[in-house]
This record gives sequence, structure tokens and C-alpha cells, in this order.
Amino acid sequence: MRNKANTPGTRETPSRQRFCAGALTLLVALVCGLNPQSARSKPSDGPEDHHFVRAAILIHAPVEVVWDAVQQERHHNPEIAYSRVLVHISEHESVLEERFIVIPLIGAATCKLRMIEAPFERIDYTMIESDHFKVFEGAWVFTPVDEGKSTVLELSSHVEMGLPVPRLIMDRVTHRKLEARLKNVKSMAEGGSAL
Repeated sequence: MRNKANTPGTRETPSRQRFCAGALTLLVALVCGLNPQSARSKPSDGPEDHHFVRAAILIHAPVEVVWDAVQQERHHNPEIAYSRVLVHISEHESVLEERFIVIPLIGAATCKLRMIEAPFERIDYTMIESDHFKVFEGAWVFTPVDEGKSTVLELSSHVEMGLPVPRLIMDRVTHRKLEARLKNVKSMAEGGSAL
């Protein structure tokens, strides 16, 4: 049986596009375990939006230990298939390739990232190219506290997938992933072991 929507010469109407966007919103809400009524929000204004999602955690370890745990976490994270350095541009700048394997709606995505490090202070990352992401950027920020015995670690990220996913849903999914990565780093830094 032939689907009329795929018949040559037919066009999608604005009402059909709105219906498809609404159906996609409902599907994403259900997949992410969200209340479908709370999933409705204004879509992102695009890459220039620069809407960052942030999460932070207190880690009972000095900043040097937390720094090393962040560097190792990507190699032990079950949601990252691999992470490898492609090019060392300088002592504190490199190009990385990472393959994320658990992303709602798209499954897996590969991303080339430019990483700039200010040792024991911050790591900034910006997407160079990706097979699925339109925008992927953010930072790890390290703040020593308690006379250097502990560290507040903040992770921020601005993510755009180029799909009509409402901002609220994207923010919740992103926030959950940021919190999971921070908990992984905390476990590694405080316990001294990998995930």
C-alpha cells in the first residue's frame, strides 16, 4: 500500500508540519520519562541562542585529583564508545573525537571537539563537526574550596541537534547527562577508582 505523503508531487501543509512537530514532542517526552503536558515550550532560536544548561557538584578531593578524574572519565563513561585525541595543537589545546552511544532520538553521534585547557581552572570545548549535532559546546570549571581540600566542579553545555525538540525537553535530557558525568567524576576522585 502506498503512503500518500510519499507520493511525488504532494506537499506537506503547515497543519501537517505542526501535527508532526507535536507528535515528535509527545514521543520525546514519553521516551525521556517526562510529563507530556510540561514538554511544550518554545523551540530554540537557533545556534546564536547560546542557551547553556549547567550542573555542579561538590567533590571532597583537591583540584588536581578532580582534574585527573575529569581527564579519565571520558574513557570510563558507559555512554561514550570512545574518546581519542586526533591532534595536539599546543600543550593546552587539542582536537578530540568522541562517539556518544546513548542519545535520545538519534541513538549514537560522533563529534570532533576543540578542547582548550587552563590547568586546574577550566576546560572549554567547542564542536568542530558532527554527524548529528548542530551545536555542542561548553566547559568544565574547577573551583577549589575548603582551603583546597575540596573542589566545586561545574559542567555546562549548549546542545542543538537540529531537530524540532522543545527546549524544555532538551534541557532536561542535557541536565541529566551533565549530572551523571559529574557523579562519575566525583566517584572517581573520591574513591580513586574508575566507574
